[in-house]
Amino acid sequence: MPGALQWQFSGSATDFSRVSETEYTGEAHLVQRSQGWMFGAFAGDDNFMHGNAWNVGVEGALYFRRATLAASLAYENDDDLDTEGEMLLTEARYFVSRNFRLDGIFDYARTSSAGVDADGAIYGVGGEYRVPSTPFSVFARYTHANITDVNTDIDTGLLGLRYNFDKDLAARDEQGASLLSVPNLGSLF
Repeated sequence: MPGALQWQFSGSATDFSRVSETEYTGEAHLVQRSQGWMFGAFAGDDNFMHGNAWNVGVEGALYFRRATLAASLAYENDDDLDTEGEMLLTEARYFVSRNFRLDGIFDYARTSSAGVDADGAIYGVGGEYRVPSTPFSVFARYTHANITDVNTDIDTGLLGLRYNFDKDLAARDEQGASLLSVPNLGSLF
């Protein structure tokens, strides 16, 4: 029996020192969760590099006893920068315990900007550990992007601290704010 509909809203501000720009993003997700699966749709807006992009897509997840497979497929358009493209985001999450998660990431994006086409893949690993008896967790992620049409490789590391409202990381994954956020095509390429 399908569960109730659930909303998730997300937003971020990211400062890119190399280009002296700040990226602002926001997304709304509407999903339905049930025992063992989740399916839904999302729409978002992104302001970066003097352009304003919007994206729409579908997303889903399969939940297993100690693992989750999540994916989203998105279309993004930025009329200001004459850019459009598609992205496939996938993530495999393995729970060593209810409060210790390891991630494997594979994303693919294809874009056309002012008549120039590019595609690329992102591979990565990550993890999150919730500190016992506190609402705080630490997370880390490493990704490697390969943009084939311009023969460019980009390595990125992320380290952070998160405040959790759910009882543990596995509960957030199964019922809480665990949906994949779609990055701006410009920040990928």
